[in-house]
Amino acid sequence: MTTRIGINGFGRIGRNVLRASLGDPSLEFVAINDLTDAKTLAYLLKYDSVHGTLDASVEAKDDQLIIDGKAIKVLAVRDPKELPWKALGVEIVVESTGHFTDREGAGKHLSAGAKTVIISAPAKDPDATVVLGVNEQVFDAKAHHIVSNASCTTNCLAPVAKVLLENFGIKHGVMTTIHSYTNDQQLLDLPHKDLRRARAAGMSMIPTSTGAAKALHLVIPQLKGKLDGLAIRVPTPNVSLVDLTVETEKDCDVAAVNAAFKKAAEGPMKNVLAYSDAPIVSIDLKDDPHSAIVDAPLTAVIDKRLVKVTAWYDNEWGYSCRVRDMLDFAKGVQDHAFSSGVKFYLPVDCVVAASREPGAETKIVPVQEIPKGWYGLDIGPASVKLFSEAVQDAKTILWNGPMGMFEVDAFARGTLAMAHSVANAYALTIVGGGETALAIHRAGESESISFISTGGGAALELLEGKTLPGLAALPNRAA
Repeated sequence: MTTRIGINGFGRIGRNVLRASLGDPSLEFVAINDLTDAKTLAYLLKYDSVHGTLDASVEAKDDQLIIDGKAIKVLAVRDPKELPWKALGVEIVVESTGHFTDREGAGKHLSAGAKTVIISAPAKDPDATVVLGVNEQVFDAKAHHIVSNASCTTNCLAPVAKVLLENFGIKHGVMTTIHSYTNDQQLLDLPHKDLRRARAAGMSMIPTSTGAAKALHLVIPQLKGKLDGLAIRVPTPNVSLVDLTVETEKDCDVAAVNAAFKKAAEGPMKNVLAYSDAPIVSIDLKDDPHSAIVDAPLTAVIDKRLVKVTAWYDNEWGYSCRVRDMLDFAKGVQDHAFSSGVKFYLPVDCVVAASREPGAETKIVPVQEIPKGWYGLDIGPASVKLFSEAVQDAKTILWNGPMGMFEVDAFARGTLAMAHSVANAYALTIVGGGETALAIHRAGESESISFISTGGGAALELLEGKTLPGLAALPNRAA
């Protein structure tokens, strides 16, 4: 069974995602939305100055691209909410314009009928940020409808950081990405909000910011606040490099570090991480499909705990291959989840406010229509009714996490209503997590709950079958 895909934005990433997917029979691209005419889109898809001429016939015919005889509809709609995704049967949208990267913008694709949106960029308030090979286990097909694929730099940095973290621990570190110029820069000096990027891209090395290091905690929570970095844009059109220096928690040497990366590249990370001991330069990595290629001869260790690792990445092709893989992965997880027959309930409305302060103006809106600049701070009455009816049929209820910002009275109604519903259900009721326990206490329902624990995250890990460090230490302590 094929997955029907739509692309919004047919620029560098949009075109390369399609190029990378042409040999995948499970993906059916049915529509492309871009304000450029079909003839120009066909030309740019066929002829690429970086990745070469596409080995396929490409032509424009009316409002279609014809690729090896297969038609893809071309649209030119400015507002994603007006796109005919439902009529076209589009299941997943690749949002690659660079403009609709927040929940409000990306959510318009859901309003138009798509089931899932994959944003090919860092996103503001997505349901999940997923880097394949690092944290794909967090993806929940039934709960996550707006998913960020992070940035090309994060996709390179995250596998490298994960290997170091799991093998040697990380106290803190800094990263520099030597990054090829992009369309965000100027060919000649022109105004730009970043004054350094106002300068001619082909004439200088240009220092600028990158959020890749700070955003790493979105996929590796243990590294929150431990890394920072910057980017140096250089006058090459493609292939970039991450230079990561960390202080480790365990002693190591160059041989041990390289052995850890070689093992990861040959094992669980083989599709995203590669290992090279050749004296390569950037052009050698053009069209490499991996997220990160560790350059082993450049690994350095000082005083056993100061470690430098260098990894290359094709910031266009490697990243586009991960977007393609995410399409396959998302559909596979969706099929498995829905075939299990388990019902899943999502909020249908929410209480929003212009600020999180007491006394702020509030209103109730559908979840996909949160106004820009407003906050979703509680579930709405329709969601309370839906969830309350669902738990009444349950024989066991595990609750971890309040419905909203219940500490403020204006945003507590949903949480308190669910506390009463859970307490009144004819079921074994288990509450995990300090905030949820506090909500139950505030609702006056503590005595009606079968079991309450303040260990929310630990409780979920225990249910997953993981070994908790505290419990694992007990037998050793007793011995």
